[in-house]
Amino acid sequence: DAPPAKRFKHQSYKASLKEVHLPSPLSQSHRPNLEEDIPETSSQFYIALQHARQLSLAPTYIRFANKVDPLAQSLPLLLLNWKEVLAAWTVAIEDGGEGSGMLVELLHPFISDLRTTITPSYLTVLDPLLALLPRCRTEGISAETLERVMRTLGALWKWVLIPSLTTATGPEESLLEKTWTRLTSTLIRCTPEVQRALAEVWGAGVLRRLKNDGDWRTRGVQMLGECVRGGDLEGKGMEDMCAWSVVYACQSVTQTLHTCTSTIIAALLDFHLSPPKESQDENDTQCARLVRRVLTTLLHYVKTGAQFTVVGDELVTRFERAAQSTTPMEADGLDTEKLRKVIEGLNVCCSVRQGSRMSLKQLTSIATSIPPLTSSVQFPDLRRAMLTLVVAILAAGDMALWLGPGRKIFSALTPSADFGFAFALYGALADPAIAWGGWNILGAPGVVKMITASPSLFDAETRQFPELLARLVRVDRLEGTGEVWTEKLGAWVENRLASWKMVESDESEAEEKVEELNVLLTLSRFSPPVAIVAHLTAIIEGILGVVSEGADGSEEVNKTYANKSWVLGSAFGALAATCTRSKSDGLYVDPASWVEPTVRCFGRSEIALSGLVELVKARY
Repeated sequence: DAPPAKRFKHQSYKASLKEVHLPSPLSQSHRPNLEEDIPETSSQFYIALQHARQLSLAPTYIRFANKVDPLAQSLPLLLLNWKEVLAAWTVAIEDGGEGSGMLVELLHPFISDLRTTITPSYLTVLDPLLALLPRCRTEGISAETLERVMRTLGALWKWVLIPSLTTATGPEESLLEKTWTRLTSTLIRCTPEVQRALAEVWGAGVLRRLKNDGDWRTRGVQMLGECVRGGDLEGKGMEDMCAWSVVYACQSVTQTLHTCTSTIIAALLDFHLSPPKESQDENDTQCARLVRRVLTTLLHYVKTGAQFTVVGDELVTRFERAAQSTTPMEADGLDTEKLRKVIEGLNVCCSVRQGSRMSLKQLTSIATSIPPLTSSVQFPDLRRAMLTLVVAILAAGDMALWLGPGRKIFSALTPSADFGFAFALYGALADPAIAWGGWNILGAPGVVKMITASPSLFDAETRQFPELLARLVRVDRLEGTGEVWTEKLGAWVENRLASWKMVESDESEAEEKVEELNVLLTLSRFSPPVAIVAHLTAIIEGILGVVSEGADGSEEVNKTYANKSWVLGSAFGALAATCTRSKSDGLYVDPASWVEPTVRCFGRSEIALSGLVELVKARY
C-alpha cells in the first residue's frame, strides 16, 4: 500500500506566493452559493455581503456591512447609492485590519453588478487595491488576499477599463496610461513574486483584451517597451514584470498560443525596431533582452512548431523586408541597426530547441535572403548576428536546405574580401558540439576551395587562417580532402617553423609567438618529417642551451603561459608524434642528451616532463 498523503506541507512565504494564479475564466468563485438563484431585482453584491457576514467577524467589516446593508438591498438601490457604498468601502479598506481580504472580495460582485457605471470613480477604486500590494514586503499579506486582489483587479479592468477605452478620444492622457503609471509606481516597491502575479493579470486581463480599434493594443505594448527601454522610471525593477505580461498575454491552454499573439508580437517588434529616444538606452539592450526572453519562453511553451507559426512568420517577413531595403555597401546606420535587431530575434527562434519550432519553409525563406547580405558583414554590429544566424539555420535545416539555399550561402562567401567571417563560420560549423551533418558536403570542400582560390591567403591571413586549419585538424574535419592543398600548407608550415624564435623581452609578443607555435605544431603533420624533426631539434637545443648556462627555467612558469617549459614540452610532444608517424622513414632522434638539463631546470614543469616521457617512449 502507498503511504498516506501528507495533510500539511511546509511552504515558505515566497513559495506560497508563486502558486497564486488567476482562476479559470469558467470559474464563478465570486458567487457565495452557486446553487442559489439570484432574484431578478437583487444583486450579486448584496448576496455576497450577507454571505460574508457568516465568515468574517472583523470589526472593520461589520461596520461596513451595517452601513451599506440598507443601501444595497436591491439592484435599483445599489445603482442609486453606489457612490455612498463605494465611499464607505474606501474608508473601510483604508482602516486595514483583518477585514481587508473580505472587503476586497466584496468589490468583485460590486464591479460585476455596476460595470461601466463606476467609470467616473475608477481611479478611486484602483488606488486602494494597489496600495495593498507593497504590504507583501512589509507586513506579508497572505497568498489568499493576493489572489483576491488579482481577481478583483481583473474584474475592474475587464468590466470598467477595457470598455471605457473604446470611446475614449482626445489628446489628454487616457485611462489606460493613468492605470499603467499607477501600476508601475506601485510594483517597483513590491517583491518579484507580486510583480509576477500582477503581470499575469495585466497580460491576460488587459493586453489580451485591448482592441486593435484605435491602436489600443499597440499602445499597451509600447508602454511596456518604454518602461523597459528606460522612460520616466528608467525601467528599474520592471523588466521581469514586463516580460511576464507579454508572455501571459500570448499563452493559451494546452501549450498553444492565443489568437492575439500575432498582433502583440508585431507591436513589440515595431517598438523594438524603432530608434530609442535621446533619454533612453542608446544600445537598446534592455528592450532586446525583453524580446529575447519572450521568444525563448514561447518557444519552450508551445508543443510543436505549428503553434509557433504566427510568431515565426512575423519575424521572417520582417527579415525579408529589412534584407531587401538594406543596400550592403551603402547601408546607413539605421538600416543596419534594424537588420541586426531582426536577425537577433531570428537567432533565438532558430537556436532554441535546435530550431525545431521553425518550419522548413521558414528556414528556407531565411536562407534564401542571406547570400545578398554576406557583404554586409563588414559592419561589426552585423558580423556576430549574421554568423549566429547562418550557423543556426544550417544546423536546424535538412539535406534539401543544405544543397539548395545553403550551397548559395557558401558560394557567396568565396569571393568575399572579408575572410574573417568565413573563418568564423567554418570554425563554428566544425564544432563537434553542433554535429552538423553537412560538413563533408559543404564545409570541408568550402575550406579547400578557399585555399585553392586564394593562393596568397597564407600570407594575407598569417594568424586567423592557420588557427582555423589547426582547429579543424584537432577535430578531424580535414580528413580525406585531397593532397593538392596539403603540399602548399606543409611548405608554409616548414618556412614559418624554420624562422620561429622564442621572444622574452616583450610579454605580449612572447604570447603571440607561443600561440603561433601551438598552431604550427598542430599543422606540422602536413610537412616533411625530416624537416620538422630538424626544426624542432633546433628549438629544443636552443632552449636547453640557454638554461644549461645557469638560467633556471622554472622561475617563469608562474609568470605567464608563454614560457620555455611550455615550448619545450610541446616540442617534445610534437617530435614524439612525428617519430611515431614516420618510423618507416628511418628518422633518428636521440633524446639522451636532453634528459639531464630538462630534469635539472624544468623538473617542476609537468608539461616539460610529460613531453620528454612521450619522446623517450616513442624513441625506445
